[in-house]
Amino acid sequence: MTFVTLFFDDFPNDILRSLILFAESAGIVTLAQFTLFWGIVFLLTTTLIALFMTEKDKSRETPEGEEEELGLGIVEAYKTLWSIIRLPMMPVMIVVLFTTSFPFSAAEDIANLKLIEFGVPGEKIAALSLPMIPVKFIVTFFITKFIVGPKPIMVYLGAYPFRLLMCLALTALVYITPLVKLSDGAFPGYYYPLVIAVFALHRATLYCQFLSLIAFMARISDPAIGGTYMTLLMTLINLGGMWCSSFVLWFVDQVTVK
Repeated sequence: MTFVTLFFDDFPNDILRSLILFAESAGIVTLAQFTLFWGIVFLLTTTLIALFMTEKDKSRETPEGEEEELGLGIVEAYKTLWSIIRLPMMPVMIVVLFTTSFPFSAAEDIANLKLIEFGVPGEKIAALSLPMIPVKFIVTFFITKFIVGPKPIMVYLGAYPFRLLMCLALTALVYITPLVKLSDGAFPGYYYPLVIAVFALHRATLYCQFLSLIAFMARISDPAIGGTYMTLLMTLINLGGMWCSSFVLWFVDQVTVK
């Protein structure tokens, strides 16, 4: 949302530049500048964490209750990761994490692009992140008691079919968008509330799955190397989602006939 505010000319002109009584037909920052800035921030923070942060073994405590620090250097960390990958069930876990997002990818990754193609302003699509914030808070509040139990993964499995249904709803939303578009290029008053409702329900299922999966990963991680374990599992989750998105975007381009 910050990028949208600074990139599109309407947002800065209406909000920021109005304070200094002039407007321009361009945003305050470009995508390259925004990406470069946050890339530098990420590199700096990651470097500082690598230099100054150490993991502590919370599974081993002294009689006085003081935590004993776990000496885990770079080489030891990668050796630990390799030993985790060689566990008997890790190949199954990797296959699951690399394929579980595939059924959602087409609808979730292309819906926004198609809406923009059919005339919905890009800044309005990006502004949908604002009403999604309370949705995230509400979902987190209600499912917390279910994911702190002995079987947090059950929430993930239960939300799976509902997320598939909401992907169908996203597809239907894309289908009706050019049908309800008015002759002047605008959309009727009921359209944007409908978009918000569909996106909110979809995000609710997505957040349920995400929180449940994180809770499950935290439960199965070895507390002695919890940070390293969770980093590996989160990397697998992210890779599983990214390759699905990349493949779907490439495949759609191959089968699209203009």
